Amino acid sequence: MKALFLLCSCFAFSNASLWDLLTKITGTKGQCSTAPSFKDPLIATDPMCEAKADLGDCTFYDCFEDRYSCGLCGFPKTYDLYNCEKMHMPLYLDSFTPQGQQFVLDAGKCLTLFMKSLYRLDRLSCDVVKHQMEEKVTECFISSGFCDILMENRNALWSVYNVKKILKNPKVVGEVMEISKNCSEQISTWAFGHQTDITKTQTNINSGLSQLINAFGKK
Repeated sequence: MKALFLLCSCFAFSNASLWDLLTKITGTKGQCSTAPSFKDPLIATDPMCEAKADLGDCTFYDCFEDRYSCGLCGFPKTYDLYNCEKMHMPLYLDSFTPQGQQFVLDAGKCLTLFMKSLYRLDRLSCDVVKHQMEEKVTECFISSGFCDILMENRNALWSVYNVKKILKNPKVVGEVMEISKNCSEQISTWAFGHQTDITKTQTNINSGLSQLINAFGKK
């Protein structure tokens, strides 16, 4: 989680400044500029699909794609901060605490319920879908208790996220920062409660360095 904490410590940058900086580095702006401004649906709405959205079922993303076919210019189920299929795999989900597992389910349902309202529209813009869903991630994470499960589930979250991929997406970096700002109190409380462990770790590191210095000094 060190890279994530380092990333979250960049609050000195405004979101706009960080966006501009990372965009220049990664060149990710304008990937979907060729997408049509508005789309008509390819098929009618399906009650079974809407039922999946109510349950937070990841296959609802496929229903949405069948109806509007936005692809990566919309909001894919493999989105960096909430990769629906990956987070629901037993391999990853089982590594969360019970409270952490509830967060995964609640956040997923929060996203699909909002996406259902877009699914029902008679016309839409994939760019608007992308923007609104990305903004919704932050809201759904916070309302689903992300801050309360963050520290105890940091290793489980770390196993899910592809940090290199996240760092290449300035929009996602901005979302991580925004979410983390809401969790500062919980992070501070956890750090205070684990101060003894942190001190012991630092002491062991210092002791090891001293032994190395002494060993080389005797040669």
